[in-house]
Amino acid sequence: MHSADLQALVKGGHVAVIRHGNAPPGYGGAPPGLRFDDCKTQRNLDDIGRGQARALGEAFRNHGVRVDRIVSSPVCRCLEGDGQPRARADALRAPLIAGVGRTGTQAPDPP
Repeated sequence: MHSADLQALVKGGHVAVIRHGNAPPGYGGAPPGLRFDDCKTQRNLDDIGRGQARALGEAFRNHGVRVDRIVSSPVCRCLEGDGQPRARADALRAPLIAGVGRTGTQAPDPP
């Protein structure tokens, strides 16, 4: 994140939209047997992605960015981070992947 972006977030009144860190595809779509309630069935962050999540958390803390609310996909790679987001995130219950209606439902391959 750029310093100007962090400074704007410190002032408040903004929403940060952040994509999860690096999570190698390996499947060309959703892994077979994907379940939102079981991280072992999902495509998860690798060491680079976990490092990216830690770096973002550190940048927010070091610049004094106050986080009032975290809204996230229920996918584990979106909830995994530097230890804080998982406990504080409000996982969305609405489908974020076309055709997926609720937690635990098989996700289709992307078009």
